[in-house]
Amino acid sequence: MNLLELSPIEYKKVIKEPAVIFNSVDFNLINSEKCDSIKYLVFRDKKNRLGIIGGIKDREFRSPFSAPYGGFSVIYEPTRITHYYEAVSSLNNYALTTGLKSILITLPPCFYHKTHNAKQVSALINSGFSLAWVDINLSFDLSNFLNFPHALSKKSRYDLRIGIANQLRFSLCSDELSKEQAYQVILQNHLEKGYPMRMSFEAIQRTANIVSIDYFLIEYELEQIAAAIVFHVNSSVAQVIYWGSLPKFDNLQPMAFLAYHLFDYYYKQGKKILDIGPSSLEGKVNFGLADFKENLGCEYSLKCCFRKNYND
Repeated sequence: MNLLELSPIEYKKVIKEPAVIFNSVDFNLINSEKCDSIKYLVFRDKKNRLGIIGGIKDREFRSPFSAPYGGFSVIYEPTRITHYYEAVSSLNNYALTTGLKSILITLPPCFYHKTHNAKQVSALINSGFSLAWVDINLSFDLSNFLNFPHALSKKSRYDLRIGIANQLRFSLCSDELSKEQAYQVILQNHLEKGYPMRMSFEAIQRTANIVSIDYFLIEYELEQIAAAIVFHVNSSVAQVIYWGSLPKFDNLQPMAFLAYHLFDYYYKQGKKILDIGPSSLEGKVNFGLADFKENLGCEYSLKCCFRKNYND
């Protein structure tokens, strides 16, 4: 199988609608300053079969280089598993001929596309890639929303009742001021808890030019106490990119209240899954965060990262 290195414009003509926004040309271009160069690769025999976008930094090819996950994009369905094996073999040859030090590929959680992920894993493992780390990811199946109270743990049901009793208010942000207020609530949460916040408000707003983004606020009396920022990853899945509450209002249990209203909102929007995101970072689990999401009725899945090193 031949590997073709294309321009961004050429790649968009080959892969017009990637399965997730993070594998699109536009999303990668908007983050281009985070790597030395971006490569748009297509794998072809008699037809174009697969594509992958990667950023190169310090001689490492990363897919993604600035997103929750990346990996290969399918051009035609179904694509046979032999095509995956041949594509990864071509990618290995590309690494050797271009002097790459390593390749790092992080796949999406399997609920995005079980068959596609299984073929990628098989091809990578059998082509000399090894697991760099495995993150745990939690998501809520919105078809279960009507049974939501029963999916909650006893503690989460209690927490939700507290939020309702305190007359917390949930709203979708409709103007720039309220969107920035939502961001500031989450930023304060992350600063106080020591979590990384990799995107500035301005960066998220630039991303909104190519991704549909929703901002939400929870208010108590006249104060914003919790918030969420959600990306529309594709027509079926929305992903919570950031969320959090001000720790001084933890007694009001705003996060259970926020989660309930997010599930309700995206169920009514016709989404199938609300991806709540990882509860680990490069394999290191945040047990409290994982338990909180599971108590809300979310299900576990794995997000696998594979690496292969090449001789200098």
